[in-house]
Amino acid sequence: MTDCLFIPTTFLSLYKQEDRIKMLDLQIEYVQSKIRKETNSLFLVTSDDSVSYDLDQERSEMLQKFLDAIKDVNSEIKIYLTVDNQCSTWNLKGLSHVQDILWIDHFLFFVYYKVICQKLCDYNRNWHPSSQNILILILRATAPQRLGLFYRLVNSPIAGRLKWSLPNAEQYEEYFTYLPEIDDLSGVVDFMMKYQRRLDDIDNWYDGPIPFDPKVYSDVLFQIVSATCFSSGLPKHSHLIEEKGWLPIVNHLPFVLAASEKSSAMLERMGFKTFNKFFKIPNYDDPDSDDYLRLPDGTLISDTLPPNRVHVSRLELDNFSDFYDAVKDNHWPDISSWNEIGKLTSEQYQEIFERLEDIRTESGRLEAVVENTISFAQNIQENAEEIKAMIDHNFQRFIELGEENLNKIENFLVKNNVHLSLTEVCCGLLDLRSFVNMIDEVFSKMGLSRMRGGHNDHSN
Repeated sequence: MTDCLFIPTTFLSLYKQEDRIKMLDLQIEYVQSKIRKETNSLFLVTSDDSVSYDLDQERSEMLQKFLDAIKDVNSEIKIYLTVDNQCSTWNLKGLSHVQDILWIDHFLFFVYYKVICQKLCDYNRNWHPSSQNILILILRATAPQRLGLFYRLVNSPIAGRLKWSLPNAEQYEEYFTYLPEIDDLSGVVDFMMKYQRRLDDIDNWYDGPIPFDPKVYSDVLFQIVSATCFSSGLPKHSHLIEEKGWLPIVNHLPFVLAASEKSSAMLERMGFKTFNKFFKIPNYDDPDSDDYLRLPDGTLISDTLPPNRVHVSRLELDNFSDFYDAVKDNHWPDISSWNEIGKLTSEQYQEIFERLEDIRTESGRLEAVVENTISFAQNIQENAEEIKAMIDHNFQRFIELGEENLNKIENFLVKNNVHLSLTEVCCGLLDLRSFVNMIDEVFSKMGLSRMRGGHNDHSN
């Protein structure tokens, strides 16, 4: 449709500053090429991986530059900003050219609209507490914690109960980076060849985890959700629950979250029940709790790890320059080894030290997910009646929030006199396939690969 455009602000979500700058320039070029004289409105969709970052001064200035560039092409166009409620700390008051801001639960609404409203697929309606199967679904393996978590699970006492999907894009050198427990590349190849598996035949590469085959969720005791965002030390609002985090709720399953810190608390604030009280380490994602990542005897779980499990990525073990590049700001000195650490200021050294602590914490959190999975599998059936009530509550709360978001969008369109139907706007805001095509086009000009899962991959 030429009178309205829906554009993701992907440049906000890239980790490295130089990549953000390149991406911004190319996205400006892209959006300017799409704007026509008859284009009267444009929705900027910030509700993607951008929610895992603060809108600091640099990102705010980049967003303003993007807004200015849109107005340079068509000064009459009305620009609407769509922001996930998880970004409630973003300060957007100083932005010019923004007609209005639509705050929604983007990822929850994505699942609600596509499954409940559009009925793109059916969903599982019955929980089976007598099942022995523990589900973990990995759509893409190029996130550091996912392979590490999966490796630990298949080497745990509940390995025989796992029901899993694991893609293998044969990017073995990158997989090797994320599996410091395996000594050589051939061992990684053997591991991936042994465990690669698909649980359905649906090609949802472009569309994320929807549509799905509801049979995947049947005969399942509970699901382990491995989110994209897992790192410790992220901004306080970065409790990123994406589409995959809502799938066990819509499919009537209890779950264990492997997500960013305080994700459980965020779900509870939204009115959902988590299952942490049944876990061995219930406060495993709450760094403010006194017993954070502590076993029942008080031992810090990271202190129990063997050396090859202290890190979730081999980069921190073997490659100082990659580690340093990921931590430093542009004004920091160029150093190439730990021996040159003395060139840093005390503040810079403190940031390095804190990141090393975060890395150790991340590995401890992965280990806690495994311990919680084992303990939940052991006690879930004796608490089946209570857990069933929690599952039913979560589904009803999901429906309530989905309806609230739908009404909020409808009211937003009326308030702003947007001459589009509710269906057109919902489909535009949630058109992941279109967004991915745009991102791929821009990434290719940057020499990066999103869909192939390279180091700069920001996919699910």
